[in-house]
Amino acid sequence: MRFHSLPDGKRYAETAAESDVILDRHLAVLRDLLPENESPRLLLIAQEWDRADLAGGWTRTTAVAWWPWRTHTEPDGDEFPSPTTYFWAADVGTPTDLVPLLRLVADDRAHLLVAPPSLEWIYAPYDGGADILFTDLSRRGTLAAAHSDWLSPRPDGL
Repeated sequence: MRFHSLPDGKRYAETAAESDVILDRHLAVLRDLLPENESPRLLLIAQEWDRADLAGGWTRTTAVAWWPWRTHTEPDGDEFPSPTTYFWAADVGTPTDLVPLLRLVADDRAHLLVAPPSLEWIYAPYDGGADILFTDLSRRGTLAAAHSDWLSPRPDGL
């Protein structure tokens, strides 16, 4: 399922008020995904490209304690050198801990996946909204009903 982070599918905030709307929508959906009676814990996977050293990149500018998970390099093509993709993992306690990361994502400066340890859902924010993957489709309907005005109007839901 896909939620838009601004009305009418607008992709980027132009004002502080629109930035607040984006953040509020991300946090509202994440809070709705988490169980009410449990202490939340969220697993994160972040993606970066072509870092020349492990000390650089956007993950090192955040307060999250990332650890290296894996790298991936495509075979060299004829025209361009192949980029290396770095994947970092971390865990955080609450959706509020994600605020700085969600701001980076909204500005298209970070790529991130968020999930509970059970992996019953995966939250994939992007610069324009978020995609949510579910293992239990009944949860999808409940979340869609709670935030129906944020859903894509397209027939395919994207």
